[in-house]
Amino acid sequence: MSSTATAEPPATPPLPWRQQIAHAMAGEKAAWLFILKTLLAIYLTGWLAMRLQLGSPSVAMVTVVVVMNRQSGMVLAKSLYRGLGTLLGCTGAILAVALFPQQPLPLVLFISLWAGLCAGGAVLFRHFRAYAFVLAGYTAAMIVLPAMSHPVHVFDSAFARTSEVLLGLLVASVVFDAVFPIRLRGDLRGSADRNFDGFLDFIRDSSRGALVDHEAMERTQMRVVRGALGFEDLRTAAFFDDPSLRTRNGLLKLLNQRFMVSASRFQSLHHLVDRLRRKGSTTAAQALMRLLRPLGDALDERATRDDLDRLADQLAACHRRIAAQATHERAALEPSCRDDFDTGHALLRRFLDELRDYVRTKAHLDLGRRAGKPVPQARGRVHFARTNDSHAVMLAMLRSAAVTLVLSLLWLCSGWTGGAIALFGLVALISMASAAPDPVFVSKRIAIGHLLAPIVALPTYSVLPLLPTYPLLVLGTLPLLMLSLYLVTRPTLAIIGIAMSVGILVALAIGEAPHVDAPMYLNSGLSFAVGAWLAVAIFRLIPSGHGSKGRRRRLLRRLRGLVRLAAGAPLPGLLPRFESLARDLFQQIVAQTRPGSRHSRELLDWALMVHETGHALIGLRHDLAEQALPSALHADLDAALEALARVYERLDPADRAAALARVRHLLAQIDITRPTLREHLHLLLGALEDDDSVLAAGVARQHRLLRLPEATHAV
Repeated sequence: MSSTATAEPPATPPLPWRQQIAHAMAGEKAAWLFILKTLLAIYLTGWLAMRLQLGSPSVAMVTVVVVMNRQSGMVLAKSLYRGLGTLLGCTGAILAVALFPQQPLPLVLFISLWAGLCAGGAVLFRHFRAYAFVLAGYTAAMIVLPAMSHPVHVFDSAFARTSEVLLGLLVASVVFDAVFPIRLRGDLRGSADRNFDGFLDFIRDSSRGALVDHEAMERTQMRVVRGALGFEDLRTAAFFDDPSLRTRNGLLKLLNQRFMVSASRFQSLHHLVDRLRRKGSTTAAQALMRLLRPLGDALDERATRDDLDRLADQLAACHRRIAAQATHERAALEPSCRDDFDTGHALLRRFLDELRDYVRTKAHLDLGRRAGKPVPQARGRVHFARTNDSHAVMLAMLRSAAVTLVLSLLWLCSGWTGGAIALFGLVALISMASAAPDPVFVSKRIAIGHLLAPIVALPTYSVLPLLPTYPLLVLGTLPLLMLSLYLVTRPTLAIIGIAMSVGILVALAIGEAPHVDAPMYLNSGLSFAVGAWLAVAIFRLIPSGHGSKGRRRRLLRRLRGLVRLAAGAPLPGLLPRFESLARDLFQQIVAQTRPGSRHSRELLDWALMVHETGHALIGLRHDLAEQALPSALHADLDAALEALARVYERLDPADRAAALARVRHLLAQIDITRPTLREHLHLLLGALEDDDSVLAAGVARQHRLLRLPEATHAV
């Protein structure tokens, strides 16, 4: 038997140990830099607290853990609002004890109402402002509850807590801002570039031959919403981080505003072309698509894309070329199709104007330079507005107040010495988790971290008397904190890591004279875990309504209500307000629906309808403000705007019929000498007449619901 020898490839020689370590640590440098900076801030805070003879250095050290972040600007922003929340909470605590000294029941009732108001504020205001309300709520509970039997010490306790927290905030801000700072400038510029390049690529691809389909538009809508909201969040935090960004804050707002408006204009154009196809006006739709081809060619040149001043000039030339082409396209159309074509051409003109302004604004921000041409100013003040579900705010207030009151009464009756710690931990957790998309998930992760903390910290706590000096204390606790902080750098374990780090510092109760006290260890270490698991149970029993039909309906009703805003709110600053509210509401509703579901697709259709109608109404009102019209025509226009707002608010068939009649009457009154008014009205008429739209489906559904009681009564 013969065998064929298989030649094996030569073995790869092992890498030197230094290269092996460098390879294993690739991608971990940022994580370990964050860990080392946090440890430096924690131990420096503890040392200063001991030198200043503060009562509880561990509170100051916990403050560092609470505000830590990889970006310096985030640390500064969180520190500012945590400081404001702490001062407000201390004020509330002193006021409570001053009003109800040695009166446990009224005092507990006051703290419960305070906790409820702060929890509602945490849901109403988001991000760092919400954080201030969270701190105000549980700081008052942290001061008042342990000092309930000794009210004369409440001022000393408030002063001590404020001093410890402010020390931690100061040290954390200095360390993260001075030691290898990571600025938000790069993240902000990266977000602006991604929004800009992605949008231009989408326009280029869509302008070559045909517009995109419904699924592609849905993905683009989601990308635009996330991009705009993400940029706004970074801009808010970067305001604290970089003086150069603070001086350009107005320009950054304007950039994001023009990004949103440009996207809305293009989506409205897509919606119009899609509607023309569905109703059989294919010749007008094809003519509009041919108008887009010069734009796609202009955006395809890489050299032009890299030079934004040149790109702006190219867009201006493209505008003129499209205008000349539109004259020939219109002449070739049948007269019945020309109104549709004129409306689409008007949308395209406005889109090109907005896109050119967006490009020029972006040019002024690139590389910190000034572009050759001035930035066109926006109409009115640019402000990113947000909105909330009032039912969710009220639920958070009632839940936090009721739970705090009930558990406070149970604690007073039980006599549990660690109950005060568990109670204010519960107040803090309910306030923080109420604003989260999934409060149960967040509460579980925090509960796991607090449950693990006293277990993993027990060996270190047992040897604390053997660490009499601060350097030895640092060496003894360093491995434990490094472990918990490393978990923070892992996205899936970050919440557990933060809770575990806080729990470790609370359980160790670091002070000037380390000692072992088993009852105190159990009370301080496990009380937070008890409070966290109680919060999990409370969120199970009293759900936040996330994803419920009622919450989706309320948010969708508020989204449709933006048409009323566009029809009647004061014009200065209205477009930025409308755009930001629409994006914010869309993002909130998306969080309540499953991607790709029927609800998600219906939401996208409503968002496009509201954007199209709102922009048309705002444009119509601006044109009306610049033209002199007879008073009777003004009255008819006001009545038509009111009728349109009612259609979106109530979805009543009678309101739709009335709005259709009023818009058709206005189109018959306004002649061709006022083309802009006719274009806006024709766009509004097309949206109302579309029987395949989500608006028509909503009106039909409401009509069936209105007829159901009559049919039941007849039976």
